[in-house]
Amino acid sequence: MKPQIVPAILVPKFSEFKEQLKKVQNIFPLVQIDVCDGLFVKTKTFKERLEINKLRLPCSLELHLMVKNPLKELQKWEKVKNIFRVYIHTEALQNNFDKIDNIVRKNGWQLGLVLNPETKIDKITKYLDKIDAVLFMTVHPGTQGQKLIKPILKKIKSFAIKNKKILIAADGGINLENIVNLKKAGVSEFCIGKKLIMTEDVLKTKKSFEKKLN
Repeated sequence: MKPQIVPAILVPKFSEFKEQLKKVQNIFPLVQIDVCDGLFVKTKTFKERLEINKLRLPCSLELHLMVKNPLKELQKWEKVKNIFRVYIHTEALQNNFDKIDNIVRKNGWQLGLVLNPETKIDKITKYLDKIDAVLFMTVHPGTQGQKLIKPILKKIKSFAIKNKKILIAADGGINLENIVNLKKAGVSEFCIGKKLIMTEDVLKTKKSFEKKLN
């Protein structure tokens, strides 16, 4: 699969979301919104959802739901436009996979599962024929600016060898020094937050990352 850089926005206020989105929406075809409830992770993000429809976005959106009850959260996003993919944490699934899958497919979205650094691959084995993507957390979720946990590269590579048709994404601590190793491990979607969005020239930074991937 062709490598893709996806800016990830994790902010507490909607005003900050609009500000960061404006910096990336015309440069990237896909932007990730990090959604945190203060329970699954300590961080809390903005609660405005339908307000996004007023922004008339040129890009698609994917949701990374870092929430304790993803089924309940998903229902709050059903009327939001431009959503392409939803990532759900494996650790928060409980017994709700089928209900989550129904909502996702009903809305025409793609479905991905997320694995925290300590979560083993076998936790998602039974879902592999029903999902489109797997997102490997390369840091502990909830805050940006952490260092990538290097042993996860082996975990990704092990998964990639056996699963050629599933999109593999990585999120956390990605920089110009380690992005090549992530690609070699099998990653094709690179979710990058502050290291991308908060740079003075986002387009220039994007090109720097893409140069490493070519």
